[in-house]
Amino acid sequence: MILSDRPILFFRLIAVLTGFGLLFGAMMPSPKSGNPEIQAWFTNKAATLKSEMQTLLEMSEAAESNREALKTQHTRCRMLYKQLEVFAGYFTDVTEKELNGPLLFEVEEADPLKQEIPPQGLQYIEELIWEGNDSSRPVLQAEIRRSIHAVTKLHQLCASQPIAAWQLSEAMRLQILRLMSTGLNDFDSPYAGNGLNESAASLDGIKELCSLSESQWTEYGFRKQKKLIRLLERSILKLRYTKDIEAFDRLDMIRNYLDPVYGLLQEAGQLVSMDAVILPSAINPSETSLFAKNALDPYYFSSDYGNTSRNNPKLTELGRYLFFDPVLSGNGKRACASCHKPELAFSDGMAVNTTFNFEGELGRNTPSLLNVAFQRSFFWDGRVSSLEEQVHDVTLNPDEMHGNFDSLVYRLRQSPEYVQLFKEAFPNSRMSDITPQAVQAAIAAYEKTLVALNSPFDQYLRKERKELPREVKDGFNLFMGKAQCGTCHFFPLFNGTVPPHFRKTETEVLGIASDTSNMVLDPDEGKYKKTLANLHRNAFKTPGVRNLARSGPYMHNGKYPDLESVVAFYDAGGGAGLGFPVPNQTLPEDSLELSDYEKKALVRSE
Repeated sequence: MILSDRPILFFRLIAVLTGFGLLFGAMMPSPKSGNPEIQAWFTNKAATLKSEMQTLLEMSEAAESNREALKTQHTRCRMLYKQLEVFAGYFTDVTEKELNGPLLFEVEEADPLKQEIPPQGLQYIEELIWEGNDSSRPVLQAEIRRSIHAVTKLHQLCASQPIAAWQLSEAMRLQILRLMSTGLNDFDSPYAGNGLNESAASLDGIKELCSLSESQWTEYGFRKQKKLIRLLERSILKLRYTKDIEAFDRLDMIRNYLDPVYGLLQEAGQLVSMDAVILPSAINPSETSLFAKNALDPYYFSSDYGNTSRNNPKLTELGRYLFFDPVLSGNGKRACASCHKPELAFSDGMAVNTTFNFEGELGRNTPSLLNVAFQRSFFWDGRVSSLEEQVHDVTLNPDEMHGNFDSLVYRLRQSPEYVQLFKEAFPNSRMSDITPQAVQAAIAAYEKTLVALNSPFDQYLRKERKELPREVKDGFNLFMGKAQCGTCHFFPLFNGTVPPHFRKTETEVLGIASDTSNMVLDPDEGKYKKTLANLHRNAFKTPGVRNLARSGPYMHNGKYPDLESVVAFYDAGGGAGLGFPVPNQTLPEDSLELSDYEKKALVRSE
């Protein structure tokens, strides 16, 4: 399988949190003042978008409004927003969400009333224009007015926010990642299907930004800039003049166009050394490819970012000993590795494992721990937010480890070997005396090294491998296109952690069966047990699909024995597509209408 690392390689990612390089060399002012030309560019774009949105509103209010004209005007607004997304997506999550929120109702987990927040922004307006009727016209007009208010806020921010060189450099590189992960698969344009044209518009904006102060580049920087602009122009042409969207080669676009653009932007940022504000980031700013072995930093996702586990091989080694030692369990017979086996991608090969006393079964499937650090929530229902909390819960769970931290600490303190290991792992720390927190930190530190981002797929994308099988390439293009897998399993990690900022790990409602032979809906309420929000009933965390061939059976209950059955389930439109009553299903219920070859190619690519 092309996303599988074999053999498993354990390597530690070292975050290189140095200052971000300048994008435009000597032409950029100091970070404090920003570049007035760049700021004016964004401000003018925002003003134009506001004007075009006002035109859209007036068209929707006209007595004889024409739906095709509304579609054309909406598309014009979308193209402008995609050029502003570099700014909006970097400086303000709120305004970006107000203008480009997904077509899903959401709930703030901290809200005691669990009020459902409706979709908003240009995607919702798209749905109302493409799918609406005369009765929905007032809703459309109200949403356009609300969006105009959001654009007004964005315009004010553009006019007041100085943009330092390092900020623009990072913002544009993040935008390239955004295009790779969601731009090429119509994630933002589900009804109009304008993902490729919108990506081209975004690259157009980046090209204009790179050209603004051409005369001030150094000789070396000038050559780099010209190369970058030529590559951007070729990328735009490839996107804009694609005739058959289903035949579009997204893999080629990423490997030979977008990732090289990312690399040139990074090289340009390193032309002139200058101090910048050091910000935590999931992406290693010194790497010129998003597919370099240490391009992504697992420590960024930790609740204790910058903790002692980084660059601490003694702590990692202690965690490895504890992971494979049954000392954590109540009877001294079950270790973490009993259910997370290295040869099975740190899963167990069972639909569900047995309970601690072997008198029953656990309620859920044992997930793989490869790349486990690259997420913001843990367990199938996402009920904890750190690996340390996960270790705590599993250890104490009577059906899993049935452990007790007081007795565990006592046993570890009786072992001279462990006493020495803890002292070496936690020098000059109270946790060297062996505490429950130290045990959790050590195992979590080991799990952060279970990184598997060196598959043939990764090697191909970073051009260490010249070719991939045709079926695998087709499978990836289906994954990111027609099959819509990439709208939930986000590229490049292929899990539910949302790029480019990686601040949230999503859950989905799929309508999973508890009995696939009789097609009975699983009664497990999933995330609802944590939040008590109806939208989260039967919601489960989106797992990673790397190394998937070794981590079956599949789904939270392990009821799907092989990848073929998983693909068939999605092809049918999930539970709702199969006829289950799943009113809050987040997966589209329409059939994907995949051919036999396409299903086979998807399985091969995973």
